Amino acid sequence: MPSKKQQKTIAQAVEVQGRGLFTGEACRLRFRPAEADTGVVFVRTDLDPPVHISATVANVGKRARRTTLHSGGASIETVEHVLSAVAGVGLDNLLIEMNGPETPGQDGSARPYLDALLTGGVTVQDAETTPYVITEPVVAQDGDAMLSAMPGDSDNLDILYDMDYSGHPAIGRQVLAFRLGVDDYAADIAPARTFVLAEEAEALRAQGLGTHLTAEDLLVIGDDGPIDNKLRYPDECVRHKVCDLIGDLRLFGRPLAGRIVASRSGHALNHKLVKQLTDQVTASHRSRQAIGEPLLDIRHIQRILPHRYPFLMIDRILELDGDRKAVGLKNVTINE
Repeated sequence: MPSKKQQKTIAQAVEVQGRGLFTGEACRLRFRPAEADTGVVFVRTDLDPPVHISATVANVGKRARRTTLHSGGASIETVEHVLSAVAGVGLDNLLIEMNGPETPGQDGSARPYLDALLTGGVTVQDAETTPYVITEPVVAQDGDAMLSAMPGDSDNLDILYDMDYSGHPAIGRQVLAFRLGVDDYAADIAPARTFVLAEEAEALRAQGLGTHLTAEDLLVIGDDGPIDNKLRYPDECVRHKVCDLIGDLRLFGRPLAGRIVASRSGHALNHKLVKQLTDQVTASHRSRQAIGEPLLDIRHIQRILPHRYPFLMIDRILELDGDRKAVGLKNVTINE
């Protein structure tokens, strides 16, 4: 079992401003400290009333080439770079206020968000958190793309990404191994930028997406390499894939401990794996419920709630699903 760690949030509010990569709409994004056990929550402050959307896989909507969260009719577009930076810093609780529908694109990497969060500083909170240890292999597949989660040999999350663009001479095959929380996220992952092939860029523009961008704003890869731009790393493309994967894995809602192996994985497959891991947790909780083992007994509950008998109207917690649902048990006596 991994050791428990103290939860963290930022010490002071910080902002990032810019236009969305896909929509081009201006947005001011503000990171704010949050109480323990809040999790990461996006807030659309431009809506009346403001809409809160937790960064969990249950709130993921279907979009091509990006990760989108939604609640009712409200959505937050392109959250992967923000969540990647949050995971890179190791934050547990955060309010992310936005006055527009899409996060600021900046240079197409996670670095602007990481820089802002580091400027805001980190505060250690009283509550504890324990990474979820992957104990059984979980595999998500789509054609020749594969993403798997497996048990590891440490409390960390090891990522191995095999990106195969053998059909494109300027990219080829790139492989990267990265240990989150140990290796240098700020130097090796955060600066890696979003990339698109030249023909993909034209198709997106034809759909009315990213029309405000030029090849100088993000990596557009032609047959001979970047068009009107330069690589930050020889293998910048696979580094960005790892950046996106770290952000999408943050949708699990808590740190992971184990090994992730990816081959040609994209956002849709990342979401699928996180959903399968979430289902694994739910199944484990139900199994414990079936044998009568509570997640929280009366002693744990009394550490959380100030109430006492006869106002303590709960005796056991049998099932928890993030901040969405809880199943509890109240024993009713004969004189009640």
